[in-house]
Amino acid sequence: MKLWNNLKPVISGEDDILRSLGCQKNDPSYSEFDKAFQEVLSDSLKAVKVSAAACIGRIPDDFPKSMRFYGREMIFFCITLGDAVSRLTDECMAKGEFVKGMIVDGIADNCLFSCEKIVLHEIEQYAREKGFGIEGIYDAPDAIEGRMQNLIAAKLNAWENLGVRVTDNFMMSPLKTYACVMPVVNDGAVMNIYHDCAGCVKKDCSYRKV
Repeated sequence: MKLWNNLKPVISGEDDILRSLGCQKNDPSYSEFDKAFQEVLSDSLKAVKVSAAACIGRIPDDFPKSMRFYGREMIFFCITLGDAVSRLTDECMAKGEFVKGMIVDGIADNCLFSCEKIVLHEIEQYAREKGFGIEGIYDAPDAIEGRMQNLIAAKLNAWENLGVRVTDNFMMSPLKTYACVMPVVNDGAVMNIYHDCAGCVKKDCSYRKV
């Protein structure tokens, strides 16, 4: 088990965040969004509490043998920002400060994605040191069964280590949480640990690169 607690919040930049919200520099509303961004950035990053965990294991025998990756060795992974940043978004919306609320939410999404890449890089380095490869990165609901979320949480002791629970409909809580599995392979040259936009089914993702 590897834990990353109290990681420093990282974002890729204001332009990326505003672009993810559909706001470009040449838009008439850009100055309004830029002003709101500057006003909420500090509080947003203070509200973010980045923690992550990863371990190597297998799907246990009490799971259906038809389940994807049954019997495979894999990395179970979860990263979360905690729930304070989502509360900050809700507070902005409740006060009618909708642009600020959107930007706080955008900052949180960008931070989750940026910090995930930092942690995945460490996992990649570990895999290379140990001489194994990683087939890919698979998450719910499109790439793995929803109940796999429960297994990820159990393997990582997610509540104790991260403050993360799984809801009755297999969603991770707090909201700004991401979980996945990464099947291990013997070929160390295979290192598909990062998200592949070309193969992703989420065509409307604001972070899509292709």
